Amino acid sequence: KSDDPNGELIQDEVVQIVGELVVAHKEELWHGFWERDLGLRHVPPSRCGFVSFEVWKDICHTELGPKVCWDSVGMVLSIAEKLPPHMGGVDYNRFLHRFHVNLREEGCVKATWMEAILALLVDKMLKMAVQEMLDFFDQDKNGRLSIAELAEAFRRLEAGLTSAQVRALFLTFATHCDGCSEDDIEVECFISALVVAAREQSEQHQSKHARARSAWPRWASRYLRLLGKDIWEQGKGEHQMLELFKSFDADNSGLLEPSEFVKIMLTLQAGCRQPGELSLPEPALQELARLSDFDSSGSVSYIEILLALQPTDTALGGHVRFDLFEQICSTVWGNKEALLRALHNLDPDKTMRVNADTLNKALHQLNTTIGGDCKSKRPLLGFQIEALVAHINLDEDGLVDYNAFLDAFQVKDVAR
Repeated sequence: KSDDPNGELIQDEVVQIVGELVVAHKEELWHGFWERDLGLRHVPPSRCGFVSFEVWKDICHTELGPKVCWDSVGMVLSIAEKLPPHMGGVDYNRFLHRFHVNLREEGCVKATWMEAILALLVDKMLKMAVQEMLDFFDQDKNGRLSIAELAEAFRRLEAGLTSAQVRALFLTFATHCDGCSEDDIEVECFISALVVAAREQSEQHQSKHARARSAWPRWASRYLRLLGKDIWEQGKGEHQMLELFKSFDADNSGLLEPSEFVKIMLTLQAGCRQPGELSLPEPALQELARLSDFDSSGSVSYIEILLALQPTDTALGGHVRFDLFEQICSTVWGNKEALLRALHNLDPDKTMRVNADTLNKALHQLNTTIGGDCKSKRPLLGFQIEALVAHINLDEDGLVDYNAFLDAFQVKDVAR
């Protein structure tokens, strides 16, 4: 007690334990919340992304264990909304997104070289017209982005990336994009995923965009969070945003005047499933246009709108959309013991060190063990495994300590 008079260390330990339980049972939790969404009580029923606090406790009790005082956990996590229209309810997507498997900063699995590239890309894209931005990446104009096209875009940016780094970056984004293959991804999904990654990096490193957003009034942040969530849950996302932007960008400059921004927002909120809860008057939308103008240029770019609206906690098609590497990292973290056994078997001399090919083989063995002969049940795709291995820092002998590799994965609470 003398070392922890306020109980902060105990609270941190409780949150960590809860976080690990949530990560291990995230899919079951999501389905439980989805079936008891508060919006299903409306006429006509329409999910809103919230459940009552009592329902949240009941589902946690069922899925995570009855021996926990979920009232106390809810207080520690500040789980209930404090403002209308959902005061007292629980935003279950935000709760589930709060805990995810991340890479330790000091670990041997890193993608830190991407930070400067992401910043460079976003800065360039902020100055581009929409069509110019699409053509910059999609050079053959087929709506898909290949590794060769991404390599050419980086060459024109003078990014100084090796071919291996270009492929690693492509694979990283491929793990985050819907409808991707091993060879190409939809260019619009790539741009949207790029914005997610850039925002994640900017929030971690307090970029000018992150600092500007942190100073926004609460009403603005809440409005955009709920509006963005509604757009992506309806399956519209970047495709609708792009078409809307093009239709209102009269001079094809890639920039919107404040009045054009207001028209887009009025169109978006009119298409919401609950427009009454997501309806701001024009003066408020004009103030929102000013806030969304991150560089104080007097206009708003397509990328700035995506930065403002892109959700980080949106449920899509029965799964929750997370940060880059989430699916890969969660699979490794949840199967550490099985992976360690596979690595021991592939390391007969018990050196505790393996090269990239051996680690690749162990991950494929784990994948087959989990999914069996049915490829659709395997948690990882071949290119996702390649993406992970491509981001491992090997020593001068081309080896990695596989205990250090497994320890690189940790459950993180993004709210703390």
